[in-house]
Amino acid sequence: MSDAIGALLDYLENLDKGQLHTCSLIREDDADWIEVSFSLEARPGVEYTFRRGITDAAVEPEMGTHLDVSIFLSSIMRRIHTRTQAVDGKISLD
Repeated sequence: MSDAIGALLDYLENLDKGQLHTCSLIREDDADWIEVSFSLEARPGVEYTFRRGITDAAVEPEMGTHLDVSIFLSSIMRRIHTRTQAVDGKISLD
C-alpha cells in the first residue's frame, strides 16, 4: 500500500501539482483498500476523493502489487480530467 501512496505523492508533486489531505488504509475481508483526499493547484477550493481496492487475495503478490498501483494511479489521473462537477467543494473520483 505504501507503493500506492508513493505513486500518488509523486504524481501530485511532479505532474498535476497538488497536496495530499488524507490517506486511510482499510482492511476488509481479503482485500486492502486505500481512501485518499487531495487538492490540485489548478482547481483551488476543490477537494478530490478516491477509494479503491489495491490488493486481492487471488492475485499473485509480486505482480499484483505493481499492477494494482498502476491501475490506482491511472484511474485517478483519468478521472481528474473527466469529472469536473464539484458538489459542496468536493469531486468524487470513485
